[in-house]
Amino acid sequence: MTNFYGHKKYKGIYYPGDLLKFWLEEHKLSQAWLCRIMGRPEKTISEIITGKNSVTAKTATELEKVTDIRADWWLQLQNNVDIKKVKGGE
Repeated sequence: MTNFYGHKKYKGIYYPGDLLKFWLEEHKLSQAWLCRIMGRPEKTISEIITGKNSVTAKTATELEKVTDIRADWWLQLQNNVDIKKVKGGE
């Protein structure tokens, strides 16, 4: 199994979309599959993976049910990105 921490960072921090992409790849699952399971449009999941959309509390809770990765961890990753952007790290 590949280590997630080998993936790229966003300005020195990990973006939640990278974790989601990694999880899907490791489980050999598609974004389309995830969208069906979560009842979300493909555009939403695609935008989370590419960093164009943020992980909300609702999405984090849904991701936890599917991935077994705690919702607070998804939100902490997103929070780190948001703080970096506010501080001018973009």
